[in-house]
Amino acid sequence: MKIAMLVVLILGMQGTIAAQETPKQAKFEVASVRQTSTEATSGARRTGRGSVEITSQRASYRNISFKELLMRAYSVKEFQISGPGWIDSDRYDVIATIPEGAPEEQVPVMLQNLLTERFQISIHRFTKTYDGMVLGVGKGGSKLTPAAHPDASNNKDRADRSTLTMGDHPVENSFGITMPALASYLSNKFKRPIIDSTQLAGKFDLSLPGAPGAFDGPEAEASAITGLRDLGLTLTPGKVGLEAIVVDKANQTPSEN
Repeated sequence: MKIAMLVVLILGMQGTIAAQETPKQAKFEVASVRQTSTEATSGARRTGRGSVEITSQRASYRNISFKELLMRAYSVKEFQISGPGWIDSDRYDVIATIPEGAPEEQVPVMLQNLLTERFQISIHRFTKTYDGMVLGVGKGGSKLTPAAHPDASNNKDRADRSTLTMGDHPVENSFGITMPALASYLSNKFKRPIIDSTQLAGKFDLSLPGAPGAFDGPEAEASAITGLRDLGLTLTPGKVGLEAIVVDKANQTPSEN
């Protein structure tokens, strides 16, 4: 079967199964949920997404849109969620205490339960086929550089460290990134599903050229594709089946803490 006709359903299934296996009664001990101030919201819109910090004791989501809260709660990408316009524009501060001894894997379900309680959210889910892309290796082979510090962390879902050089020729640097993590990063950047078929194991240090003044959009995509080609990687159109989430109902203002 040609890659262009590839349909990947198992990705959406895995996300659904993971949610089902985590206890639905998992809840934060205490949680504060507030709409972000106008000044902080305008700043977050200029700089991008808000900040998220998860420790063994606390989950902190600041200046974050309701859609991104859903992304964190249900482990999905931005393009997998649809609903009223305010879920993109309105931002919130959520500070919650994690019960002692609770595994980090339960935090998304705790957030699901918190959103249901404070926003009276109602959603439905279904599998949707998206126009996506497949990350592969070009005919000349990979030109990737193995990570200088491959044991910096055990995290396989994102780079160990990332930097962004601004200016007329911006560059996005990723240190200690796996190919699945690169596919996930590109999926966020291109706002469409991208799956890894490189079969390249391990971690790598790499740089991708950015587009001046644009983190995403056609110019940013073109720059990233050029950078991938220079690294011996390709992006091929393909069909990808993933879980989609529709927000049927939700209160724009959270209930009192």
